Amino acid sequence: MNIRRILVGATTLCLLGTLSGCGFFSGDKRDPDGRVTASTNIDAFSLQVGDCIITADLGDQFTEIPVVPCGEAHDAEVFHSFDMPDGDYDADELKENGNRVCYGTVKEYVGPNYYKVTELGLDVYYLGPTPSSWSNGDRTVTCIANAASGESELTSSVKGMGN
Repeated sequence: MNIRRILVGATTLCLLGTLSGCGFFSGDKRDPDGRVTASTNIDAFSLQVGDCIITADLGDQFTEIPVVPCGEAHDAEVFHSFDMPDGDYDADELKENGNRVCYGTVKEYVGPNYYKVTELGLDVYYLGPTPSSWSNGDRTVTCIANAASGESELTSSVKGMGN
């Protein structure tokens, strides 16, 4: 069973959760460009950049994540993903790279006035491998912009919001 963990970068909020990849994206819920066209749950390892998600009710362990079209109420959006280099699992290195890469790339997705957007309540965290999923080859870190309130108050994509 693969396990993933929600890691919060550079906030005092400690959102540690785990997830395991067991399900699959069901049906044709994406358009040809990959955008979600209907609310559904997807495998936690199937998230794509631009997916608008609902994380508030996930709990500590989950296998699927609710995705919705970005015009519907949601609390988070995937804006980047990257793979950690091979080697031994190192939680400190994961945290360092997650913070550096996710905070370094959010501005490209949200726009140059990212800090103005953060004043409106946008925050950054990421999903990353756990020791168990690492041993199964999981190296992917998924960067997520979210409503810091934890409420599903977003009703559009955050892409370009800071332009």
